[in-house]
Amino acid sequence: MESHEEGKIKRNHPPKHIVCEVCLKIFTGRNRTTHLRSHKRIHTGQKPFSCDICQKHFSEQSSLVKHKRTHTGEKKFPCTVSMCAKAFRTREKLTLHERTHTGEKPFSCRFCSRSFSDKSTLRKHLLTHSGKKSFSCTICQKNFSRQEHVKNHMNIHTGKKPFSCETCKKSFSHKSALIHHRRIHTGEKPFSCDICQRSFSQKTHRDAHRRTHTGEKPFSCHICHKAFSRKYHLDSHMVLHTGDKQFLCVVCQKSFTQKSSLYMHKSIHTGKLPFSCSFCHRCFRTKGGKKCHEETHTGPKKIKAMKTKQHSDTYVKTAHSYEKTFTCRLCLKLFSTKCNLQSHLTIHSEERIFSCYTCQKTFKTKKGLKYHQIVHAKTKTVTCPTCDRPFTTKGHLKTHIRAVHLKEKYSCNGCQKSFSTKYNLKRHTKKGSRCKPIEDS
Repeated sequence: MESHEEGKIKRNHPPKHIVCEVCLKIFTGRNRTTHLRSHKRIHTGQKPFSCDICQKHFSEQSSLVKHKRTHTGEKKFPCTVSMCAKAFRTREKLTLHERTHTGEKPFSCRFCSRSFSDKSTLRKHLLTHSGKKSFSCTICQKNFSRQEHVKNHMNIHTGKKPFSCETCKKSFSHKSALIHHRRIHTGEKPFSCDICQRSFSQKTHRDAHRRTHTGEKPFSCHICHKAFSRKYHLDSHMVLHTGDKQFLCVVCQKSFTQKSSLYMHKSIHTGKLPFSCSFCHRCFRTKGGKKCHEETHTGPKKIKAMKTKQHSDTYVKTAHSYEKTFTCRLCLKLFSTKCNLQSHLTIHSEERIFSCYTCQKTFKTKKGLKYHQIVHAKTKTVTCPTCDRPFTTKGHLKTHIRAVHLKEKYSCNGCQKSFSTKYNLKRHTKKGSRCKPIEDS
C-alpha cells in the first residue's frame, strides 16, 4: 500500500520571486504575478483601461479609479490633523500632505544630504547633480534637466498664464510663481533664518538674507571681478558692461537697463509723485528722494543696528562726524567713506567701462557718463532764479550764479590773476610754471 506521502498530489508553486525580463525588476509577495503583469505594460505601452467620460487611457485599473475622482470631485481621504480641513482623492497624496505638518522628510540625497518628503522629488533633485540636460526648448534651444521645466518654459514664448490666483485673479506662467504669490494673501513665511529667526515667504529670499550674516558673495562678475550676494544684483551689474537697455519707454522711446528705472522714469510723463514727506507732505518720484528730504527735518540718521562693533564705529565716523579716514595711495587725497575712495580710484585707472549708447564715447565713472549724456539730450531744465537763464545741469547753474550774480573770483597764488570759475584757474596754473597748481577742496 502506498504511503500517505506518496499519495499526495504534487502542485507546481510559482517561485518566491519573479523578475521582469526587460528591466530585471524583482517582484515578491502574494500578488507578484499580478504586479509583474501590470508592470510589463510600462514597456509595451498597453493601456487597456479607459475613462468613459474623457476617454483617457490607463495601464492599471486602480489608476482609472483614482482618475475618475477628478470628474466626480470626490475626496475620500481627509487630513487627520485638527484645524486642517483639506481632503485628497488618493491616500498617497494624503500621506504627502501630512508630512507638511510633521516635517517628515524620509528621502535623503546621497550627494548633498538634502532631504525630501517624497521619492519622486528626490529623483528629480538627483538630476541637478548629474548635470544632464536632455530636454531642450524648440524655440530658443535652452536646455533643461526635466521635461516639466520645458513645458513651464514654453509659457514664456506663448504668453500663456494657466495658473490663476483664487483671491485676486492674477495669472502666472509657472505654478511655483503662483505658490509664492499666494503667500502674499495668507501671510505665510515658512522659511526662517537660523541666525536671527527672521522669516521669509521664499527660500531664495531666506538664503540671500543669510549672506548678510556670513558676508558670503558667491556671484562674481567675470569682467571686473566684483562680487555680489544675490544673482539679480550681478545681472543688474552686467548691464553696465554690455550696455543692453531692453526696457523701453513707449512715450519718449528712452531705454533703460533695469525695469525699476523705467518705472521711475514713467512718472515724468504721468506726473505721479507717489512718495510724500511725513512732515511737510512734499511729494517725490522715488523713495530715496523722500528719505533724503526727510533728513532736512530730522537731522542725521540714527545709528543703524550693525553686524559688528567695527561696522558700527565706521558708520558713526563717516555718517555723523564726517571724518575723512580713507586715503588714496596714489595722490593721498582723503575721503569719508570707502565707497567714495573706490569711485575716486577710477580717475587713476585707464579702464573705461561706461559707454555712451549714442556716440560710443567711454568714461571711467558712471557719473561722468550721465553728465555727458546731457549733451545728447539738449534739454535745459534748470533755470536761474535771478535772470531766468536756462542750464542743462545744477552745476552749470551754480557756476553761473557765483560768477555773474555773486561776482566771486578765483585768484592765482603765483600772479594774482583772477578767474570767474575754478576750472579756468586750474587751466591757468597748468600753463604757467611759476604758478602753483591749486588743490581740490
